[in-house]
Amino acid sequence: MKKNIKLILVLCLILCIFIYHTEVINSIQNATSLFQKSIFPSLFPFMIVSPFLINYGFLDIAKTIIGPWMKKLFHLSENTSYVFVMSMLSGFPGSAIYAKELYEKKLITKKEVEHLILFCHFPNPIFAITMIPNKPFLVLIVNYSLNIFIGFLYRNKQVNNYIIKNIDKTKENFFIIFTNTIKNAMNNSLFILGVIVFFFMLSSILNNPISNIFLEISQGLNYLKNLNMITQLKSAIAGAILAFGGLSVHLQTYGILSELNFDYLKYLKTRLLSALLSFLIISFI
Repeated sequence: MKKNIKLILVLCLILCIFIYHTEVINSIQNATSLFQKSIFPSLFPFMIVSPFLINYGFLDIAKTIIGPWMKKLFHLSENTSYVFVMSMLSGFPGSAIYAKELYEKKLITKKEVEHLILFCHFPNPIFAITMIPNKPFLVLIVNYSLNIFIGFLYRNKQVNNYIIKNIDKTKENFFIIFTNTIKNAMNNSLFILGVIVFFFMLSSILNNPISNIFLEISQGLNYLKNLNMITQLKSAIAGAILAFGGLSVHLQTYGILSELNFDYLKYLKTRLLSALLSFLIISFI
């Protein structure tokens, strides 16, 4: 029965692609243009430098400065501070990428990965300031604060006494790190592009305000700019969109961490909670 439903949905999607072929083509071009001009330049450099930062000492600096706070506030090991810092700089779905990198090197646990993605859901600050139509700095501050609140709210009751592993000082060959980094960065970039294109395409077929706002974050914020409504309400909706992230970001995160079989429902609940709180707080400020 489930297979038949899935088959019907796929066939309906194919039929819609033929019916709305002009809109679909335009949406693919818009998604590719957005990725090329905004998302790829802001995310790709961090994906390139991240493995080098991990292997050449930045992890030690991050855990020395921020590590104690990660332990006190979130009951996480000091190595998780790297994911926190890098996510704030590059934006989502960076947290999933960096957490996976540390997990594969056995520097953090699966439990820590699941906790990190709940609250390291930071938008790229340059992207957010550019795309948010009104009061961008207020929206950013509220969302950053709510992420920290979510991390504190969902922390374990006791400090996790994980054994903190250090990077092996016998470093890998530079060119091996470089080639592997390029491959991984390109694979992640193409995956993110594919997801964005799919949701732009889906949004063009559905063509209604709800889908435009919550399927793909950049398209949602862009659509919000052109709506005729009170500035305060527009800022509140922008905050909710940013806090939720859009289903496109959710699928990107899920795809990056799919091998870990992480608890997506918990991630979804925290994003919905954060979106609701963001909307309410900004509405009354």
